[in-house]
Amino acid sequence: MSVITDQLTIVLMVTIKWICGYYLDMPLTPYHLGVGVFLGVALLRWLDFPTLCIATMIVDIRAIAIYFGLFTGNLHGPLHTVLGGTLLAGLLAAIMFKTKPLWNRLSALFGLAQKRSLYRIVTASLIGIYSHLILDAIMHADMQPLYPLTGNPLLGVLHLSDVYIICVAGFFFGGIFYLIHLYRWKTGRFHMSY
Repeated sequence: MSVITDQLTIVLMVTIKWICGYYLDMPLTPYHLGVGVFLGVALLRWLDFPTLCIATMIVDIRAIAIYFGLFTGNLHGPLHTVLGGTLLAGLLAAIMFKTKPLWNRLSALFGLAQKRSLYRIVTASLIGIYSHLILDAIMHADMQPLYPLTGNPLLGVLHLSDVYIICVAGFFFGGIFYLIHLYRWKTGRFHMSY
């Protein structure tokens, strides 16, 4: 199995090099969205879909700014900690709750509109951000997810290729679940009452 996952990693890395022009040693921010799409569609009744998708990626807002030279410092800084991530989740949840009617207009086009629920929004925000932190902590030695404690207890728990496979599989299975959901919604076999 390790040979297969190593080969998949090579294919992914070569594809990224072809698209971006360079190799990366971490999932690009959009890769994290795979987890959000999968969980968001699979648990649509319990989690707010747009909040979850945004939460899986927003943690990298500071890292992206550093990468493009807008800030300096460690790529995986304060937002890549449980404390920083939790504060960010609270801020994101407040914004998403306030703007939920706008998100519903967009979501309705895809059969994903949901009633405004603070519980669903907060839960989705926390799950999305913590999933991002876990995936990054597995891969990056510079992360200190439990700051102010030092160290990274998740580093190396999974192989790099396994993290990529989780992210890509999230897109794949999330897409399948979404097509099933869309079919049921379009044929009237599924009524969004949540």
